[in-house]
Amino acid sequence: MQSGNTPLEVIWTNKALDSYERIIVYILDKFTVKEAEALQIKINTFIDNISNFRHICPLSKKKNIHKCVVHKNTSLIYAIRKNELRIIMVLDNRKKNSY
Repeated sequence: MQSGNTPLEVIWTNKALDSYERIIVYILDKFTVKEAEALQIKINTFIDNISNFRHICPLSKKKNIHKCVVHKNTSLIYAIRKNELRIIMVLDNRKKNSY
C-alpha cells in the first residue's frame, strides 16, 4: 500500500458521529461494555491506518467514497479531501444502504 507523506487530519461529519453513537448505544443495550469498547478500538485502528495509507479500502458504489468493513456488522465510509480524512458515516451492515 502506498503511504502518504504525513497522516491526514481526521474530520468526523455530524452524520458520522450520529451513526457511530447509535451503533455504540445499540451494542451497549444488547451486549456488554466489552463489545462496545472492542468496536471502538477497531474503528479507531482503521482510522489510524487509513490516515497513513489513504486508499487501503476499496471505493464504494458512490464516486470518490471508500468503504471499509470494520466488523461483519459495521462499515466505515470515508472520503479523502486534500489533507483530510473525512469520516462520512458508520454503517450497520445489516441494514440496506446506498454505499
